[in-house]
Amino acid sequence: MATDLEKARKIVGKREFFVGRGGTMRETIAKAVAEGIALGRQEGIEMAAATLRDLAKSTAKNSN
Repeated sequence: MATDLEKARKIVGKREFFVGRGGTMRETIAKAVAEGIALGRQEGIEMAAATLRDLAKSTAKNSN
């Protein structure tokens, strides 16, 4: 599985108009995109955990 930074580089690579000295602009943008990918994943994990907690509470309440 590709890392977030590899995915971000692929996304940025599709936008050839990003230029900068030594490619620094592209790499900076790729890192920002990778952070966004990671943040989205973390939020998804937190949402799933909250759903499982709610389900566990509901199941425990109904079994009493």
